[in-house]
Amino acid sequence: MAGERRVLTLGGKGFSLSSASVFEFSTASPPPLLKIDPSALARLSSSSSGRKPDQQSSPVKLQLSVSDFLIAEEARASILLLLYKLLLGGSSSSTAASQLLDILNNGSQTLTIDLDVDRKEDADLLKQCWPDTTLLAIFALLDYTATSLATVFDAVAALSWSALKADTSTFNLFTDSGDGLSDKDRASVAKDFKDLLNGSKMKNDLQSEQVFDIPRIHGRLRSVSKSVHSSTRIELNSTPLVQGTASKNLASLFSSLALSLQDLGESSWLRAKNILEGLA
Repeated sequence: MAGERRVLTLGGKGFSLSSASVFEFSTASPPPLLKIDPSALARLSSSSSGRKPDQQSSPVKLQLSVSDFLIAEEARASILLLLYKLLLGGSSSSTAASQLLDILNNGSQTLTIDLDVDRKEDADLLKQCWPDTTLLAIFALLDYTATSLATVFDAVAALSWSALKADTSTFNLFTDSGDGLSDKDRASVAKDFKDLLNGSKMKNDLQSEQVFDIPRIHGRLRSVSKSVHSSTRIELNSTPLVQGTASKNLASLFSSLALSLQDLGESSWLRAKNILEGLA
């Protein structure tokens, strides 16, 4: 029912956009109803009307192409982020903001975005930032997915550890010494596993690589995920300035995340293989 739809209001005082909000708006069916805070629209209108007569110019037609390699959710996330960047300072045009709002709330899938922008400088900036905005939207969706995964991969690994009947005393080797020389995320993973496997008295000896894999790999993934999440949130809420800035900043972080996920997959597969061999 339309009356039961959640509402996402952009641009209010103290508001910040999160990867979770981008993901929900882009993937939910039906998506939240999108609104612009009146104060944000007022800022755009006053910025436009407050210019001196010699600074006034005719509205500029701006057309942006939605890349065909984007799936529907990525395209919606990109347009949502473009609107938010416009409210943050990417343009002084309230008309363009209203047009983007209509596109998003109507749920129409379009290959082009046609906007009326007040100044040529604003149109040029939005055009230059559009490719970077698209990549940033994809990063936001990946960030939310990785963060969601981080809440379950420890529990799944603990189940495999229990199935292997492995010695939980191994995790006592990983502690936070408090002297700044220990890996806090690795120690935190070890503590969580001791809590998850509390009471287990298994004593099956595994190869040393498998014993140390969980604190090492899961600790690294936890650390990288936090860094990715923090940096993505900063870039989502920054004013668009230079083409390519956000994507260059985040690309290396997501490369590290991809490598960490690869290590996690290989480690998980090895434990699963050992479990199957034990059953045989």
